[in-house]
Amino acid sequence: MTDHPHADFARIRPPLEGRLVRLRAPEESDIDRWSELFNDPEVLFYLDAVVFPGARAATRQFWAQSRGDPSSVVFAIETVAGE
Repeated sequence: MTDHPHADFARIRPPLEGRLVRLRAPEESDIDRWSELFNDPEVLFYLDAVVFPGARAATRQFWAQSRGDPSSVVFAIETVAGE
């Protein structure tokens, strides 16, 4: 494997894409939307691993911890159009 200037490059994988949606690595730009979703009671009902509602800072902490845990697999799901 080629040496990269930052260890995060070793974690980057190409997105998994189907006809309608893609699974991709979470990005910092997802934090605001995730914070909204993690504070929605209808979304929380189906999530065991997320103990929100919480502040945006808690969502950022969740994102940072998931990136630093090699045993954690977290995906962002978006439409092929990027929604």
